[in-house]
Amino acid sequence: MNKKCTIYKYQYKCSKCGKTIVTPLPDIVGKSCNYTIDIKEEIVNLYDKEHISYANATDFINEKYALNMSRQTTFNCNDKESDAYLSKKEKLLEEKLKELNIEDSGYFGHDEAFLKLDGTKYTYLTILDTSTKKIIND
Repeated sequence: MNKKCTIYKYQYKCSKCGKTIVTPLPDIVGKSCNYTIDIKEEIVNLYDKEHISYANATDFINEKYALNMSRQTTFNCNDKESDAYLSKKEKLLEEKLKELNIEDSGYFGHDEAFLKLDGTKYTYLTILDTSTKKIIND
């Protein structure tokens, strides 16, 4: 698991049907993957929220979990998992808009401003519907 410890999958044959059964681990590690699902999700979150390079994301993950993951692995993980992550975020946004009874066209834009007050960094984000010109979040 995460190339740090070995996981042994048990394989046995069913005495009734003769089918070979292997211990399933889909909740922990994906098929043909060396890293846990948690680490893969963290890579996608890092890239989406922090907008850092693959090299910096790789360095962060390697330092945090004491791994030796390559930049290419980080890229591959983000490339495979980002569509599912974005779909989940879009569904959450749609649910919030329905909750607040906001009619939307489905086309959104954003504007962000970065401030520094008394040495503390702040981010100001505005989300708007580009077709109706309505501000969704201010």
